[in-house]
Amino acid sequence: MDSVLVDSLPMATFPFSLASRTHPDLPSILNDSIHRFLIEINKDSRDLSGIRSICSRLLQSSLDPPLEIVWLYSAVCFHESIAYQNDVFAVLAAIKDLLQLFSTCSTSCNGLKSIALLAPAVSELYYCYLGSKNLGGKEAKKVRKEIERLIEGVLGYISISSSKIANGGDRDVLLPGFSDLVRVWTVRHENGKDAISTLFPLVSAEIRGEFHKEGCQIGYLAGVLVAEAFLLRLSLKVQGGTNAAKSELQKDLRIWAVSSISVFQNSIFLDVLLRLLLEASLPMLTFLDTAEEALVRDILCDALILSDYSFLNYEIVMKRTDDYFISIFVRRLILTHVAIMAARTRGDQSKAILYIDAFSKSSVPCCLINWVTSQTQFGKIDKPNSSTPQSLLKWLIELEDKGISLFGDISKYRKRVVFDESKASLQNLNAGLYKQTDEELFFFDKKGGPTSESREDHDDDMDMMDAAFIAAAQSIRASADNGSRKRKELGGDDELGPLFKSLKYKTNPSVNDYLSSGNEGGSSGSEVENPPSDDEMDGTD
Repeated sequence: MDSVLVDSLPMATFPFSLASRTHPDLPSILNDSIHRFLIEINKDSRDLSGIRSICSRLLQSSLDPPLEIVWLYSAVCFHESIAYQNDVFAVLAAIKDLLQLFSTCSTSCNGLKSIALLAPAVSELYYCYLGSKNLGGKEAKKVRKEIERLIEGVLGYISISSSKIANGGDRDVLLPGFSDLVRVWTVRHENGKDAISTLFPLVSAEIRGEFHKEGCQIGYLAGVLVAEAFLLRLSLKVQGGTNAAKSELQKDLRIWAVSSISVFQNSIFLDVLLRLLLEASLPMLTFLDTAEEALVRDILCDALILSDYSFLNYEIVMKRTDDYFISIFVRRLILTHVAIMAARTRGDQSKAILYIDAFSKSSVPCCLINWVTSQTQFGKIDKPNSSTPQSLLKWLIELEDKGISLFGDISKYRKRVVFDESKASLQNLNAGLYKQTDEELFFFDKKGGPTSESREDHDDDMDMMDAAFIAAAQSIRASADNGSRKRKELGGDDELGPLFKSLKYKTNPSVNDYLSSGNEGGSSGSEVENPPSDDEMDGTD
């Protein structure tokens, strides 16, 4: 940041640098400002100018502003922008401006913080969609299209930010009092729930519970945000495609889901999806009917079971000193078994065998077996007879019965992993006779690349997804021609003006291209085949 700019600010009130998130004055300033915000926001003649002034100075005093300061400042701007307005289109316009503000404030942030900052915007998009249910047909459809356009922009921004994440991620933790901070963003939607439940409506209580723990990392917040944005976009596509052929819709969205997970390369995001699928129902039931929720579940199961992802492979897992990645593998094992049982229940034997075959060829069995044998202190133990989900689960349960309990999830989900061994043996026999289908094109080899039969098709799909993400992300940033619009429309003030003018992007050329280029194809120079549009799905013009 320009040193002349910083020196010119009246910083006597804040004689410290925010370069360190652990500075003792920061929590006190945040708590006082949040308390004042919550008092003022409920007044008819609210005055948030003092809080805005404090936050703008704090932002200008830091090269890498704390997430909490950015959230508080942006909440002031957002609430001032939509004050006394109930029009959903005005709120959507404010959300678009909010995304631009987050993008600007995250210029010097690492990739994980850049992603985590977006959580309030995704939450507001969710509540806008719920509110659109009360609108008329054409107006509701227009709102849904705008929401989907913005959420696709969010996912595009996430894909770019994911490329900025260094090996090992980020160890920054959320400051104490995170729940109080969240209230500045949920005060509009208070409905008897706690603030964190309101801000993260698309994940389970178990996943949200981590935010209440001291030392919760910003990386965890980023992973949950990716999951919420991903699930919202997927749910909107499923709901918008009710008149499209189910098989074609499922195929298109399955390709999108696999490609998205590959692009984001976020293990927490993947783990959140696994944990959600092991719940009795998905949180999206607030606006999806039972059939739509079942389709979302099928798409996610296919994406998580039929694919091995390079960012979560055998070598990476075995190098970890903790059991975090192993827990992901265990949950994938349990999900595969549950999905197989569900397929059998509905008479879809081919899908059950496909799941068995894909799992057996994946890196999961080898990784689990080697990890268990390396951790046990009871001498040599017998290994399972095969690498099918049923054999592995039976092996782990038998070890637990012998007092060798290495995985809490096995005990937690034990009632759900009971199976008929005679039927399992029949499945194993059928798996050996099963002929390859087109669905096996979603399986990745242990090195993270597609199998030889599908490598070329997969590469084309991934190139298409990268270009589509970059193109969609341009909606977050206004073009240079529109960038001169006064920040007063967002509730901003002149105090932060020099901050925006002095910020310079220090990212690679592709990021600069997607942020500023007016070319709909981004910097790729190739044609983008976007996922099916709403009109293509519902058959309207």
